[in-house]
Amino acid sequence: MVLGRIAGFFRRDQAADIGNFRTLFERFQQILTGNNRILEIISELEDKLSGEYIFGINYLEVTTDNLSEEVHRIISNLNIITENGFPELFARQDVIQEELNNIVEGHPSPSEANLVMDLGDVDSDIAASVGGKNANLGEIKNRLGMAVPDGFVLTVASYLRFMEHNDLWPKIRNAYSEHLDGDRKSTALYDRAIDVLFRSATIPPDVMSAFSRQLDALYRRRGRVFGVAIRSSAYGEDTERQSFAGQFKSFLHCKGGEIFAAYVKVLASRFKSTVAIYGGDRFLREE
Repeated sequence: MVLGRIAGFFRRDQAADIGNFRTLFERFQQILTGNNRILEIISELEDKLSGEYIFGINYLEVTTDNLSEEVHRIISNLNIITENGFPELFARQDVIQEELNNIVEGHPSPSEANLVMDLGDVDSDIAASVGGKNANLGEIKNRLGMAVPDGFVLTVASYLRFMEHNDLWPKIRNAYSEHLDGDRKSTALYDRAIDVLFRSATIPPDVMSAFSRQLDALYRRRGRVFGVAIRSSAYGEDTERQSFAGQFKSFLHCKGGEIFAAYVKVLASRFKSTVAIYGGDRFLREE
């Protein structure tokens, strides 16, 4: 794509294209320079790890910051050259950068196995982590050996991580107190407030990383990219006294970025007014 655009300038004879070509070539040179600088930084790190040098946490922090700046510059130049052909690389860099920061700062990062699980690893023993529907699918697939749709589970840990990452619990309680609690109830205003909260929320980088890897693995298993269904599977949503069937959103034939947006919308549906009114005291529990 990049070389094709460069070659395209040579096949055109408009004088105005010369300036565009110069800019394009300069960006291409900056990508090469940035790549060389990254290789130099990695080489320096390997030298330090040889044991002949003493270094502290400050060196690691500065080095990872320098790496991040160079990578960001490369991605920016690449998107300029390709007319924004790879915008998703910025999100991937954010994920990697947070993982690096966790390592440097000594913060344990949640295991991907705790955030996302393949359906082949699911059964009723972990229903509290994957929800009733997923646990039953796992039993049918793994214990009975019967065919079920291929897929994976974003666990309760992912959901709680999402809520914590966006500080949603106090915001939801405020919306509930303002619009549903007391004499002046307005389900429309409450639902609108929930929509605003979740539209501005983002999937945490560690969850996004685990989510993306499992999605890629699913596509590889099936040999193609296809539309997927995003559905809820809450633990204890159906009991002898209550059934939440049909109250949480489901989305079918989702592709690309729609998949991640649908996941957020499914989570948002957990807090809509119909669920709040029906769920009673259970609704605002942090679970």
